[in-house]
Amino acid sequence: MNRAPAYQHYPDKAMSGTQHLSPEAFKAYWLMLWWMWLHSPDYCSIPDDPKVWAIAMQVPVEQVTILMDEIRNEYMPLLRKKGKKLFQMGLKKESVKQREWREKSSAGGRSSAKARKDKALEGKGGCKLVGTKAQPKSNTPSPSPTPAIPKKELPKIPDWLGETWSDFLSHRKQLRKPMTHEAQKRMLARVLKEGNSRGRRGLDMAMERGWQAPVWDHKELQTASRSGGFVQR
Repeated sequence: MNRAPAYQHYPDKAMSGTQHLSPEAFKAYWLMLWWMWLHSPDYCSIPDDPKVWAIAMQVPVEQVTILMDEIRNEYMPLLRKKGKKLFQMGLKKESVKQREWREKSSAGGRSSAKARKDKALEGKGGCKLVGTKAQPKSNTPSPSPTPAIPKKELPKIPDWLGETWSDFLSHRKQLRKPMTHEAQKRMLARVLKEGNSRGRRGLDMAMERGWQAPVWDHKELQTASRSGGFVQR
């Protein structure tokens, strides 16, 4: 299968976690991300090897350590280490999104081809198999419907938050930590309280670093960074 040549890029998300970088580290970071997308089998990782970093950053090996000290800052790490690789969570999310889209398109193509084949058979006087639902046995009692427990509606999601919130819910599913209705309600209330800029930036930072929840307090941010970025909510 051919590699995906591009991915969606959002300037506000790109700037939210990189404003602390020097111009040299900023350039090196983005060159590294583009290398991941073009050359890494999973689109989102690079070997934990300074020689490979130097190739991706297009700088001498001697300069790599200084640049990576900025990029992998203890309190604002932009890359996450797992095994012998460094991962960029934003690219991981984009690669999953594109894979799901390709699978959905492929399934749609197969379904469309089958429909055309069935229609052609009918036109030639053929027939197609139609599945029938199994009928329940007469002596089998029907299950009693369980009354649904009404859930309190979530706060209204403003236009400025809609896309970021949807991305964050997908991010939680990728972490195998999908949010309950009540958890969504509590977190939405906090994000809305923080407002447009800080609210979205907190969610973007959590997705960028593979966290389960955003943080805004400085002390809480340090704790999250030292514990691997997983903040329980």
